[in-house]
Amino acid sequence: MCVMWRRLLPVALGLGLVWLVGTYVLDGLAAPDWAYWAWVMLYLGSWLAIGNSKRFRSLR
Repeated sequence: MCVMWRRLLPVALGLGLVWLVGTYVLDGLAAPDWAYWAWVMLYLGSWLAIGNSKRFRSLR
């Protein structure tokens, strides 16, 4: 369990930083609603892709 968190923490922090920067950019551009939904779907999709990757699946 400890190994999983040690590998997942940098990914989580990186994706958190990507989320903050992306949301800040969208706010700065006064983006339409569909852009926010696309950003949320892309962000959640990246978490699903990481969760289904062989590297993280082997840690369970």
